[in-house]
Amino acid sequence: VGKIISVVNRKGGVGKTTLSVGLAEAFVSEYSSKTIVVDLDPQASATRFLLNQDGRFEKAIDDGKTLTGFLKAAEGGVATASDETVQRMLHIIKDRSEVDLALVANSDDYWDYEIEQIRSGCADALQNRIAALLKLLADRYDYIIVDCPPGQSLASEASAKVSDLVLCPITPERMAVWGKELLETYLKRVAPLVKVRFVVSRKQSSRLADKFVDEIQKSGGLLPTPGGGSRDFVTLSQSKQFQDRLEIDRINLSLQSLWGGKAVKEIKAAAKAVKEELGV
Repeated sequence: VGKIISVVNRKGGVGKTTLSVGLAEAFVSEYSSKTIVVDLDPQASATRFLLNQDGRFEKAIDDGKTLTGFLKAAEGGVATASDETVQRMLHIIKDRSEVDLALVANSDDYWDYEIEQIRSGCADALQNRIAALLKLLADRYDYIIVDCPPGQSLASEASAKVSDLVLCPITPERMAVWGKELLETYLKRVAPLVKVRFVVSRKQSSRLADKFVDEIQKSGGLLPTPGGGSRDFVTLSQSKQFQDRLEIDRINLSLQSLWGGKAVKEIKAAAKAVKEELGV
């Protein structure tokens, strides 16, 4: 059975998509693991990063092969709907062409769809269909990486409830430190049995940032650095390569080319730490 990993934070701009895409590509590149990204965010950042080449993003929307398309079709059966929705072999990571990196895409029409479901009294049914999709994918993939939207949503809650691990990127700043406890309380309420780990992201080299990292570390729950070390956290950076992803041809590129030197070390460490947390 595959492992479901939800990347969650009610605050935007903390690096959820960076972590989601990075982990997925590291699992494929470093461990030859069959991996799928499920984009639950209607802003569709993960979808754009993984489907941008050759107009595949626009084609997925036109063909209805998105999360909304799946949810509408799922009334006739989750398995059939998922077969119609999943985008396979998104791009080839060098020397890993035999490993499937797949995607359940999203687009901004999901916002309207979720509101419509809530107003129609179908919120529970919507969550059940999302949970059913993730459980079905867990029978087909080694890792299911779920990029959740900021704020609170039915989709995020459904994902957290069926996850094996929830990862929360957190930036080393005062507002994030204040919000950490609130986020933990929220997750304990909606998914009390799931393991939650925080990941320090977008850390700048400054005394103030170091101070906030210390505060985050002392408050507990950080993703351990593989093999221990002087600090119990992983720092993920936004590499220039990741920012340029929409402009480069990514066919048959190595993980190093996709992320750059410093970032690739961090994303490999994060993937290793996640595997250790999951006991796999």
